[in-house]
Amino acid sequence: MSEAAPNLADLADILSASNDYRVQRRLKSRSTITQPDGTPTKTAILVDVETTGLDLQNDEIIELVMISFTYSLDGRIFEIGQTFQHFQEPSRPISAEITRITNAMVADHKIDIAEVATFVSSAALVIAHNAGFDRGVA
Repeated sequence: MSEAAPNLADLADILSASNDYRVQRRLKSRSTITQPDGTPTKTAILVDVETTGLDLQNDEIIELVMISFTYSLDGRIFEIGQTFQHFQEPSRPISAEITRITNAMVADHKIDIAEVATFVSSAALVIAHNAGFDRGVA
């Protein structure tokens, strides 16, 4: 007799209720968050930068990821737009402490600044994860 597979949503709820765990769920891709209703919207860009380490003097950017979205002045998000994800090969090999991005992934890649400028040109708002650090590396 075989056991039925556990319901993953139930397991996640049990873990979350324990206060010892925080469960993250995979974001389901969708382009429309709120149906447009004629409200004026603006474009925003969410930015994340990955680097070779935490030393502002010696470490380098190895990945730039951005996603655009439209929002209204009352805070509603309407649509998820284009994404931008590019690697950049650093001047020296990536250290072993960096585990998600490998030297092979960034080999022969360069982030095109003109392409970045074009992508962000329509943004009225830029939101960045850990912006204080990222500004120092850029």
